[in-house]
Amino acid sequence: MPEVVKEINSLLKTLEREDYSIIIDYIKLVSQNRKKQRALETIAAMNEFHSVLGKDTGWKNEEEMLKDMAEFRKSRMEKA
Repeated sequence: MPEVVKEINSLLKTLEREDYSIIIDYIKLVSQNRKKQRALETIAAMNEFHSVLGKDTGWKNEEEMLKDMAEFRKSRMEKA
């Protein structure tokens, strides 16, 4: 990273005052694009996570939950 800082500082020395606003705008654009990309990647990861969890059964009581779990175990044992 120090090499990058040296290079940027060297380049900045050659610029005029009005060039700085253009550079700042470009850096903001790149930063926003990176944030958007990370947000999209996060959304995709969350969607994948939710698809792994499966459907939300919304059990009404503990008996329904236990019945559903028993059926799930039974189906998994039949596949094995």
